[in-house]
Amino acid sequence: MVLCTIAGILSGCALIIGRRRLPENGKKAVFILFLVSLMGLAAGVSHTCTLADVTKIRRQPPGDGEYQKELRLHADGILEDTDYIVHVPEQIFTADEEHMYLRAAQEEISQTFSGQNDSVNEIRMKVEAKSSYQNGAVSAEWLFSPCDVIDSKGNIILQEIPEEGISVQADVSLSCGESKCDYLFYFQVFPQILDEQQQFLQTLEAVLKKASQEPGREYLSLPNEIGQYHVSWSEKKDYLPEKIFLFGIVAAALVPVAEQSRLRERQKERQKQLQLEYPDLLSKLALLIGAGMTLKMAWTRIAISYQNKRQNEGGKHRPVYEEMLFAMRRMENGLGEEHAYLQFGERCGLQKYRRFSGLLAQNLRKGNREIMQLLLSESDHAFEERKALARKYGEEAATKLLFPMIVLLGGRHGNFIGASDYVLLIYFCESLKL
Repeated sequence: MVLCTIAGILSGCALIIGRRRLPENGKKAVFILFLVSLMGLAAGVSHTCTLADVTKIRRQPPGDGEYQKELRLHADGILEDTDYIVHVPEQIFTADEEHMYLRAAQEEISQTFSGQNDSVNEIRMKVEAKSSYQNGAVSAEWLFSPCDVIDSKGNIILQEIPEEGISVQADVSLSCGESKCDYLFYFQVFPQILDEQQQFLQTLEAVLKKASQEPGREYLSLPNEIGQYHVSWSEKKDYLPEKIFLFGIVAAALVPVAEQSRLRERQKERQKQLQLEYPDLLSKLALLIGAGMTLKMAWTRIAISYQNKRQNEGGKHRPVYEEMLFAMRRMENGLGEEHAYLQFGERCGLQKYRRFSGLLAQNLRKGNREIMQLLLSESDHAFEERKALARKYGEEAATKLLFPMIVLLGGRHGNFIGASDYVLLIYFCESLKL
């Protein structure tokens, strides 16, 4: 509370003195600090007033149960400000109060038992047989006789009730604290008054029940007439064609979205492969040019080698070498070498390849020595970038593996993961392309 007081004074003074000098954000921050300090001070004062000299603890009304109160206990010479939990029981009625509540519960039963019925002398719908009265102070247990007319919740369960009605005895045991009493009364149950539609459905149900009890019948015969009404039957329409059509519309609408998603994923994977293969391409070109080949000869050698490996050994599809093959064929068809290299950079789509193709195009006439130096310098830089990319992809893979690892560790600890669960986790990891 002392800290809140000091903070409140300082922030209040800052608001008054610096209202013209402080920036807008600073004013808001100081004002928030001032309000929080006032709230903390008010809470501290309230808490101090409440627990300053505790001699009595309020008990909850009967039926609300007990609760726990945390206090600080001090006993001279024995305990010094020790945390102590006091169990505060609910209030207990006196004997006179218990009898008063029992009488009030009987009066409440006589007023509420009939529910939506006109009176206890004409019960045609559910009655109100509650388990407690007087706001929970009195508990009640119901017993009806005969027991096959009304259940313990007050629902009429007997199907065939004579027109003259049935007399039912209700015996409810009431208890409040240590005091108990039995309340006995009678009510008359009559058949429910049905409208024309309910009567028709009741008659139809009786006819179907009678037909279902006929022995030796392979089929259940449905009635054509019920009283004065002509009856016709038909299969319930399931709207399957409409559902299929609606599903088709939704699927058709999602196809472009899914295709765009797959296209973006393929493009992202292609760029990833191009980034990883860039140092490899530079090192191969530098090696072949250093061995005495011209740039075009080295380019063709790399492209042909990749093509043979793909055709004969079924090698992996590698985007950068596919683009080199395409550029080689363009040069064979008459395209100038400079334009082929520039188009190669544009087709790869990454800035490093555009820079690389520009370097090749600009240094075609400077000889292999100049190109060799540029390739070696670019190769060193590319390998450093590849190391950074490897670290990045390693961190992404570790993040994707975090959830499966947590599940596996939890399963091993709790001994609840089986072989099928491991298969599902492996499939999950494959879907993440780990």
